[in-house]
Amino acid sequence: MLNAITPLLPQIQSLGVIGYWILLLITLLESLPLIGVAVPGTVALVLAGFIAVSGPLDLGDLIWFGAIGAIIGDGIAYQFGIHPKTRTFFLAKLPENIVRRGESFIKNHGGKSVFLGRFIGPIRPFISFLAGMLGMSRRAFYVWDIASGFVWTAAFLILGALFGQAWQNALLWSSRMALSAVILGGAIVVLSLIHRWIYRHGGETGRLLKSLFASIIRAIKNDAEVKKFVQAHPALMKFLHTRLQMKTFTGLPLTLLIFAAIYVAGLYIGLIEDVLRSEPIVNADVRIGNILYFLRDKNLTNLFFHVTQIGEWKLLTLWAVLISIALFLRNKITYVVGLWTTLIGGEIFVFLSKSLLHRARPTGIAVYVEESFSFPSGHAAMSVLFYGFVAYLAWRLLSRRLTKLNSLIAALALMLVIGFSRLYLGVHFLSDVLGGYLIGTLWLIIGIVVTEWMNASRSLHIRR
Repeated sequence: MLNAITPLLPQIQSLGVIGYWILLLITLLESLPLIGVAVPGTVALVLAGFIAVSGPLDLGDLIWFGAIGAIIGDGIAYQFGIHPKTRTFFLAKLPENIVRRGESFIKNHGGKSVFLGRFIGPIRPFISFLAGMLGMSRRAFYVWDIASGFVWTAAFLILGALFGQAWQNALLWSSRMALSAVILGGAIVVLSLIHRWIYRHGGETGRLLKSLFASIIRAIKNDAEVKKFVQAHPALMKFLHTRLQMKTFTGLPLTLLIFAAIYVAGLYIGLIEDVLRSEPIVNADVRIGNILYFLRDKNLTNLFFHVTQIGEWKLLTLWAVLISIALFLRNKITYVVGLWTTLIGGEIFVFLSKSLLHRARPTGIAVYVEESFSFPSGHAAMSVLFYGFVAYLAWRLLSRRLTKLNSLIAALALMLVIGFSRLYLGVHFLSDVLGGYLIGTLWLIIGIVVTEWMNASRSLHIRR
């Protein structure tokens, strides 16, 4: 992808500020009913973040333009839903099932449906229109809409930037054989998922796809060269078969988690390299810090000072002890082990990273003085480690789907707001917070793997 984009960079560079306005227009159009279906706003954000790694566009400015475009588009769609003439026009054009799903979604989730709807592809272009049609108050709509606009834009731009950096690192560090192995492994996983989906769906289309897929599999199995290879490498075949099993955790679930952990670790290494080499993200660090310093407000400073306290390791350690006691009393020992593996491993990783890199804190903009080194942010890491594992506990131990979803949303919101509080208070750079998130994600994956592995082993032991 980067090789395809690189020849276009001079043309993109020549656009100057027009590139930002193009992104604003795309995110605006994607928020409109009907029109938004054909506009790939999410793809545009990821691509813009990818391109920003090479320097033609600034990531911080892209966040502002993309978010403002999305918010303006949502405001227009909301007005369309309020006014009778435009409401009647669009209702006549919209698919009935989309309207029903959107109405049900808004009734179930209230104001936060505007926030959630932006991240759900099929209803993204219609959620603001339906909010206006159903009479959601302007205040509730715009509070949730502005929050979702910035979170959505920043999330996908940063995702694109991280992917771009990871791709550059892969090109630098990996041989063609290694890249081929990664691509082959990904293809096998995708084919396995497709295979599972086909065999779970009936109907003529499902039967036709099953037949075609079965024919392809038989042809491959019966090929003389394939048979020869399988017979010559029984250990490899057994290993691959085990890795792709869906029925056990040690099969495909573990494989995917291992790939995720390796990918996150690669992103973290790439981020460290950028910080040490003063890459564009360091310039973004300074610019974003100065912007937030310029916009600082006394009341918001007090608010974010209290917000940042809920990411303090001492408080979260106390909560972890209380949760551990509750889990122990319910005989959920494996989750206790997973929780403390996550927290202790993540904190050790943060301490070692700070000690090795010795990055100084931002100067001249901090609300208060922190004594430790800056990279990575311990608060950001701890928010992912603790609140992420709590969301995992809710997902595994609670029965109501809505409660699980709300727990996940609350955890993500806390992670984001704690990370932003560190930026707003001027005690961390953006790359510090991103580094903390990556460490937290890495050790959260490891903690989940430990927990699920112990659960699987325990279940096997009970059956025996």
